[in-house]
Amino acid sequence: MGDVLRVVVQTDDQRCRKIDRLMEEISSRVRADVEMVMEENHTLEKKNGELKSDLEGEKGKVQTLEDKVKELQTTTEKEKEVREKKENELVASYKKYHELLRKKMDIDTSLNARKEENDKL
Repeated sequence: MGDVLRVVVQTDDQRCRKIDRLMEEISSRVRADVEMVMEENHTLEKKNGELKSDLEGEKGKVQTLEDKVKELQTTTEKEKEVREKKENELVASYKKYHELLRKKMDIDTSLNARKEENDKL
């Protein structure tokens, strides 16, 4: 009976060692997987930081371009206002010129009429 007990204990001992080896192997694989995941996580966090930085840079560029567009729109509006003002001044000058020309023609007509009357006298 002692031999049977010894065989049973040895068999149980062998099973325990086999289970311990399997658990150690599983633990080793899990540790390796955890390390790999942590490295990937670190790489992704680093890449995320770079992308955020790039995004901020692009936002800055977009803001600069938007500012330039606003500046150009303002400049264009001011130029349009100046052009309209000059056009209005030009139209007013033409009207004044034609008015004065009409008055001159009226005066010339009147003078010619008086000259003809004076010549008759």
